[in-house]
Amino acid sequence: MAATITFHANGSDNSESLIDHQASVASGIGFYGDGFGQSVAINTAQSTTFITDGTGTANTGRQIMNTMYVAQAGAGAQDPGKVKMGNAQASAQTLNRLPNEKCPLNVRFENDTAVQTLNPKVIIFDRQSIENSAVGVDTFVYEARHPLASTSDGRLQQISSATTAQNDQWFEFDNDQPSPDELVCTGSPGPSGLNTTADDRSLDSYMQANHPAENKADYLAGVGGKFTRHDWFFALSAIPRSIGAKREYALYFSVEFVA
Repeated sequence: MAATITFHANGSDNSESLIDHQASVASGIGFYGDGFGQSVAINTAQSTTFITDGTGTANTGRQIMNTMYVAQAGAGAQDPGKVKMGNAQASAQTLNRLPNEKCPLNVRFENDTAVQTLNPKVIIFDRQSIENSAVGVDTFVYEARHPLASTSDGRLQQISSATTAQNDQWFEFDNDQPSPDELVCTGSPGPSGLNTTADDRSLDSYMQANHPAENKADYLAGVGGKFTRHDWFFALSAIPRSIGAKREYALYFSVEFVA
């Protein structure tokens, strides 16, 4: 099997769905107000997220996890960005407490042989060229590195060296920029995003309870870790800056890999 990249959605019912870009429906993610098809007010983050088609009009009935932008991080390391996991009535949490399973999007790389992944990146663009920003909508993205389900636990030590990631900030794709910036993600996150640094002990009890047959040391390989599968998890939040449906709008992901 050649190397593949697939996109998966974490359902609001805790199930997983493939986002099939070749399909006429269920080919993408749409952001809405209080329910499917409902508008999001200008300068306000979405309240619900669904799998839909490229126009945002196909109701697949698949509501997925919603991560609603609340606030950007402060200046200090102890003041991370904030998110609501659910609708506007949910309680705000800091980004470093956001579990992978609560993120709407899981990007998955698979290969026949174990490889190290390098330079993974996300770009939000206008569906025509990754050199062009999305039109009429700002997008906030955060890469979660939090395999544990409890929000009382923190994230893994291994995370992208980008300043926004290190400080648990939202990465903003500003539609006023002619060309979008690149969100640099974590190299070699491993299956289910479990790979971390050699001195990170946060997953010891989890691995013992859930993967007793696995060699725990295999998941303490750092950025040089080699696996047949790598998973990235992303919180996504959309804030329209003008009236109307936003269809010049897409997410691009790329990654390099070495044996």
